[in-house]
Amino acid sequence: MEGCSCFACRNHTRAYLHHLLHAHEMLASVLLEVHNTHWWLAFFEGMREAVTKQQMAEYAEWFWQRRRVARGLAAA
Repeated sequence: MEGCSCFACRNHTRAYLHHLLHAHEMLASVLLEVHNTHWWLAFFEGMREAVTKQQMAEYAEWFWQRRRVARGLAAA
């Protein structure tokens, strides 16, 4: 994933992960789990920080805007 700093994204290409998935290699599941765990930890760290700073509404808006852009749903 572009901009992701997890081990899987830093050290492997999407094409390689695609190959691993289609070859039913166990490493594919391991790398995807590393990525997903990294993502969730970063998500909840951001949420904790927003709660601490009393900026949860801003964090939620930022998050949903980012999701809309990632899915190509952002208003032009």
